[in-house]
Amino acid sequence: MRRRAYVMLAIFLAMMVGLFVILSSPSGGFAMFGYVVIAASVVGIILYTVIVYIPPMWVRRVSTTGRQAAATVKENNYLKGVGGYQGGDLWLTLPVTVRPSDEAAFDTDMTCKLSQSMVVQAGMQVPVRYDPNNKKKVVLIGSANELVMGRIKK
Repeated sequence: MRRRAYVMLAIFLAMMVGLFVILSSPSGGFAMFGYVVIAASVVGIILYTVIVYIPPMWVRRVSTTGRQAAATVKENNYLKGVGGYQGGDLWLTLPVTVRPSDEAAFDTDMTCKLSQSMVVQAGMQVPVRYDPNNKKKVVLIGSANELVMGRIKK
């Protein structure tokens, strides 16, 4: 989250530079540069605030065609100590140990939604799908409701 704050600060500073260029230059070609900087900054803000809600492109593919396995969550510190969360369902990663039935176990990061991570605890066993060609691509399967209702075994 700190990285997001720095990027937003950089975009804000770019907007301020563009505004300064517009206000300090007489009407002419250099003022157009300020308008371009401000327009690019606005587009950057819109894209940067929306992009965290879009799943990575590989998630849909691995969710449907990946190999299924069990994974043990190593740690989950997201929203630790927070009573509730009323915001967007962001995509994030949690460290896990994946245990395929026909291969050796491996450690990696699992991609999941924030709503799913809120019901997953360290030491919990969860179902995942992974790309056998790239074992860094692991996604949690099952909704947060299924995890809560116990349909997915711990």
